[in-house]
This record gives sequence, structure tokens and C-alpha cells, in this order.
Amino acid sequence: MTKTPDNTEVETEDPKKLSENRRLGKKARGLRSKVKECGIYRSTDQLKSIITKKNVLKMIQFVPKRANELGGFAPEEFKQRFETAQEKVSHGALEVLAPRVDGLFRGLIIEAMNRAADFNRSTVDTTVMASVLRPYAKNTLFETAEPPIGIINYAFKRGILKKTEHDEEMDEERNTAATEQHETEQKAQALRDANKAKRSAAYKKSGRTPGFIKKRGDAVAAK
Repeated sequence: MTKTPDNTEVETEDPKKLSENRRLGKKARGLRSKVKECGIYRSTDQLKSIITKKNVLKMIQFVPKRANELGGFAPEEFKQRFETAQEKVSHGALEVLAPRVDGLFRGLIIEAMNRAADFNRSTVDTTVMASVLRPYAKNTLFETAEPPIGIINYAFKRGILKKTEHDEEMDEERNTAATEQHETEQKAQALRDANKAKRSAAYKKSGRTPGFIKKRGDAVAAK
């Protein structure tokens, strides 16, 4: 209770309750800003995709860059992933793939959030995400029941898992395979970088203006 200048007593909120309300309000504003950032706001559809064409290209071309340190994939999986990464992918194909991947990604996020709420958890952890992805495992190209070698080796180095006798026996063989994978990817990456630099130099020499710069110039002229 507090008193006004005319000595009238007025009931005020408990400071602890007020502090809690402010904390919840701040959290709610933060969540709203993230929702708006993702393009889902006030029941309207997204303004833009979360997954871009560039993201999809990175997914297609993904090969571990630190395989020599932690290991990568099983040999057969690495071979297929590496060959896929070397394929040329057109912009048209990426334009088709991006919205499909975006829709799948959003669906997985929503399902994970719903399950986390059902489990009375405040965050989406690995257990929740694994339960969401489990139905898709049988339709994936590679075996998802067993994690890639690189993830297992990382767990060994962090002390999350302990090596068995079989793991210790396989160490030398796995390390040799990982080194070969790393060297193969390094050579491929060097070739991609060289080709990219060559294309960039040829483009600059042609004197052409990139499309996004033209659009920017047109927008400025319109103003």
C-alpha cells in the first residue's frame, strides 16, 4: 500500500510480481520478433523463404571439411556424396528445390515445437528432433539409424562416449579413410575455387553489369 499526497491509501502491485510480468513481457516480445523474422506474423503467410537457393546448393555440395581431424562418412556414403557434390546444378533446379525444402523445413520445425510442448519442454532438444525425424529414416538414401563416423569420433573426443575394444581396433583404419576423404575434398575444393575465380575474371573482363546492381540503379532512379 502507498499513500497519495492527500493521504489516501492506494494498493500497488507487488514488486516481485511486477518484475516477473516484465520478464514475461520481454520474453514474449523476443519471441514475436523471431516469429516476424521468420515471416509468419499475424496469421499471414511468410514474406520470403527461410531456405534460399544458395542454402540448397550448399546442402547438395556438403562434404565435411575437417574429416582428417574427426572423420567423415562411411566410405560408400562419402563416395556418393562426393560425386553428387561435383555435379553442376542449374538455377532452374534450385528454384524448384528451394520452396520444397523450405516447406519441409517449416513442417519439421512446427512438429518439433508441438512435441516439445507435449513433453513439457521449453526448448527443442536432440531427443525431440530425433522423434520428429524417425518416420523419415526408412526413406532416406543413407542409413540414419547409425550416426556418421565424424559425429561418433567427436563424441569420443568430448568424452560423451567411451571407446570399446572394437572402436580401438578400428581406429587406424578409420583414420586412414578419413585422411583420404579430407585430401579428396581439399583437391575438389581447390578446383572449384579456381573455376570460380576464372569465371569471375571472365565476367569482369566482359564489362557486363550484374543484375542486382541494375535493379538497385533502377530503384534509385525511380525515387
